[in-house]
Amino acid sequence: MTTFIGDNKSEYFLKVSALDFLVCIRYVLVEVRGVQIREREVERHLVKVLDDIGLRCDKFVPDQLAGMPDRIVLLPDRRVIWVETKKPKGGRVAELQKYQHEMLRKAGHEVVIIWTKEEADALAARLKRELAPGG
Repeated sequence: MTTFIGDNKSEYFLKVSALDFLVCIRYVLVEVRGVQIREREVERHLVKVLDDIGLRCDKFVPDQLAGMPDRIVLLPDRRVIWVETKKPKGGRVAELQKYQHEMLRKAGHEVVIIWTKEEADALAARLKRELAPGG
């Protein structure tokens, strides 16, 4: 792979392999910008902490309905919680997602956006309290 770097006055060509390029990008992301938690890490943590208290947090993959939340939690008391996970830094909720979340809320469903592992822990703690006898 040849990459052109330069301006009108000078031209420099740098030959790098795809692997070298990826190593450079990883260095910039991890070493220069700091370690970033990815959305999938937040999502995995959410699934684990809910599983730890006996709740399923299933992946929701609609075939033809874009913008729906990532996960669905079906509670024993027949409630449904839709969960959207986002990475803590740089994540954003798209306009279509906001629209779908609002439609779900209007239909009486709870929609939660989880940005961090700590928020996943807080959701699990809340649900554990709510589902406990007398909770």
